[in-house]
Amino acid sequence: FAINSQTQNGQAIESILGWIWMMVFYLKQFVWPVHLSPIYQLPQPQSITNISYLLSTGIFAVLAMSIFFWRKNRLYVFAFLFYGASLFFMIGFPFLGDRFMYLPSLGFCFLFADSIDELTIKLKENKWVMISMGVLFLLLGIKTFQQCDVWQNSVTLWTSAIKHQPKLVSGYLGRCDEYLQRKDYDLALKDCNQALTIDENQPRGYD
Repeated sequence: FAINSQTQNGQAIESILGWIWMMVFYLKQFVWPVHLSPIYQLPQPQSITNISYLLSTGIFAVLAMSIFFWRKNRLYVFAFLFYGASLFFMIGFPFLGDRFMYLPSLGFCFLFADSIDELTIKLKENKWVMISMGVLFLLLGIKTFQQCDVWQNSVTLWTSAIKHQPKLVSGYLGRCDEYLQRKDYDLALKDCNQALTIDENQPRGYD
């Protein structure tokens, strides 16, 4: 019973750390959408001693305090609570993806639009504000268009994921499956061997 209890406690801590990391990671992607990938893996090991989780916990604490200080701003509070609640249901997912951010970011989109509206009113529709917003939306549109190329087929998708995460085992195995369907056995074998080089205990690599 004691061993089971310790195991459950360890899993609960890992889940909480994973949720905190997801919140900070996706928020960073929302604010600064660079190095986008179709799939992401949680940093390993899932422990507070891992610098990724340690930093995420610190940033999470700052965000929590900001909610308290700006609690009178209902839209600000709603954006973060809706964001956290939406990501809560992703606890335990073996991987992450940018597409999982669409719904959780809804509150931030409202918050951003409201902030821009207030800014333009205060500056009396200053043309430089409008020009800046136009440039921002243009750049985001270009980025979105470029990201669409990643989804042309399974090979381009997994290649993009591997480019940003060279040790992504599921990326090599996913591309391997696509090469097998295309009967490109040499490339399939190469990806399969690479997956086993990264994780020799990966059972799919021996199929």
